Amino acid sequence: LEDEARHWPREGERMLQAFALAAERLGLELGPLAFEVRSSIPIGRGLGSSGAATAAGLLLAAGLAAREVE
Repeated sequence: LEDEARHWPREGERMLQAFALAAERLGLELGPLAFEVRSSIPIGRGLGSSGAATAAGLLLAAGLAAREVE
């Protein structure tokens, strides 16, 4: 995480939460991972950053599982 995001608590990270849930449900067995996330959507202003982060996590897990998202 860079800039102001570097100091945010990790337990509220929507992209990581969505990725972890999807990876578990898809049966992915993964070792340690590192993520770099960039977004031009302002955080905390009601413009959809939480939804975008959730979708990104789900799509990332689906991509690693080599499955199509329905």
